[in-house]
Amino acid sequence: MRIKLWPAAVPDVFTAPTSCSPQTHGAADHPAQAHHVDRSGPTGAMLHQRTNRVPGGGVASGVHRVSRQGWIAGIAPVNATCSTEPACRGDAPPSAAGASAVFPAGSLALVIGADGKRSRVARLAGAEVTRQARHTVACAYQYVAGLPNRGFRWHFAAGAAGGIIPTNDGRSCVFVALPQDSADELRRASVQELAARYMPVMADDMAGSEPVEAPVIFAGVKGYMRRCAGPGWALVGDASWFRDPLTAHGITDAFRDAELLSEAASTGTLGTYEAQRDRLSLPIFEVSDRIASFGWTLADLAGLHRQLNRAMKANQAWIAGERDEMRHVA
Repeated sequence: MRIKLWPAAVPDVFTAPTSCSPQTHGAADHPAQAHHVDRSGPTGAMLHQRTNRVPGGGVASGVHRVSRQGWIAGIAPVNATCSTEPACRGDAPPSAAGASAVFPAGSLALVIGADGKRSRVARLAGAEVTRQARHTVACAYQYVAGLPNRGFRWHFAAGAAGGIIPTNDGRSCVFVALPQDSADELRRASVQELAARYMPVMADDMAGSEPVEAPVIFAGVKGYMRRCAGPGWALVGDASWFRDPLTAHGITDAFRDAELLSEAASTGTLGTYEAQRDRLSLPIFEVSDRIASFGWTLADLAGLHRQLNRAMKANQAWIAGERDEMRHVA
């Protein structure tokens, strides 16, 4: 089968789940140990996330930098043909015949849209939104140096959340999330100042850090799930679905769906791709929307994270090859 991936200009090195990483570069050694909620006062809490070892020695909830060639070789049993040209042109959905007209070198059986939230492939295919989230956060994040690797550390307070995530080369990603109408506040203050204002324990955890890049502001986008496959086309990544970044692991979702699509395309079962995606994704999508609402007490939040933990464990098991675990996702 010949496929067309749009866009083709994928970076040579990008981030992928460690459980699937064939080659790593300068990756952090994430501790796989259980932690507990540490209440830091009547209005705040710090949540340590459990990380799980999976077969092959990876940490399913971690991320590493891997080579694009190694990743694609590991998951794509189809003959991928890439070009820098758009995958689809005109107003009609990108059927196999239409794609063949654009790429005369050979007929294309499948056009894959991996082109983000504003996916052109989704627009041309008429891929309607099947589910829409009700909430979104605004978030500021920044890469810093000088912090020890103490695992993934999430902080919560009334109307605020934040975290410290170890990444590559001794750096950490620090972030603060607030309700969407607070985006202007995120632009006016540093991440350190925001942490001190809303989550003092997180600010203490950041003591001694030095920014190595400018902060990035996410002004908020409500999550969605789109129709993700049809005759001659399919969507992956944010083109397919998007959930609030407050619960993280969006890159893991994208590569899991790439494997789902690869299997469906290579076995002639493309019609099952969307149902499989939904079964694995819906529980995480729904609990992410509830957490992004900030309409919870800390007691409520603990229950929501237990739900999130169950759904993530089922996804980790599926990624690790335990495909029967799909029935346990909900």
